[in-house]
Formats: sequence, structure tokens, C-alpha cells
Amino acid sequence: MEKPINVPLLFSLLYTDIENRALAEKLGIANSRLWEIRKRYGLPSRKHERQLETDDPTPEEIAERSAEIRSKWTDKEESNRRAGTGESWRPPSYSTFDRQTMSFRA
Repeated sequence: MEKPINVPLLFSLLYTDIENRALAEKLGIANSRLWEIRKRYGLPSRKHERQLETDDPTPEEIAERSAEIRSKWTDKEESNRRAGTGESWRPPSYSTFDRQTMSFRA
């Protein structure tokens, strides 16, 4: 049977800067149990765990850049990219193992 946790204490500390390990210790549970509780009940990520803002482009910026690149394609290149070239890539197959060089030969 799982040890009951102090829910008011959990929520009072959840939104502080205290690290997960210290939070679990104050609750008297293992760090892994804290993670399980957060996952099971859908608790939000901790303040220090949230990802920082990134310089990743927005979907609108991606669409704009893609359109700019596509505008430079020739008709033939656009046709090949949309329909494929008819050739499909296959990984190399190796038939024999050379014990002297300790490698495979195609």
C-alpha cells in the first residue's frame, strides 16, 4: 500500500523554486513517486522545468520561408519534388562479413 501524501503541503510547494528531490524529501516520498503522482493526476510541470522561450520559427514563418524557397524551383524540380523521381531509397544490404577487416561488404 502506498504511503499517503500531504496534499496541502504538495500544492503549497509545487509552485515554488524548490527542486523535485527536495520536494519529494519534504513529502517523505521517493523522487520517482513524485513523478508518478504528477503524471497520474496531470499536475503541471514545475516552474524550473518549463522550457525557456526558443528562437524556433512560428508555423507562419515556416510557411513563409517554404513558399519563398518553392518560388525559386524550376517547373521540373517542382514536378520531381511533388511526385517523387520514381526511385525509392533502400538501405544498403550486406551479404558477407570479412573477418580480416572486421567489416561487412555490400
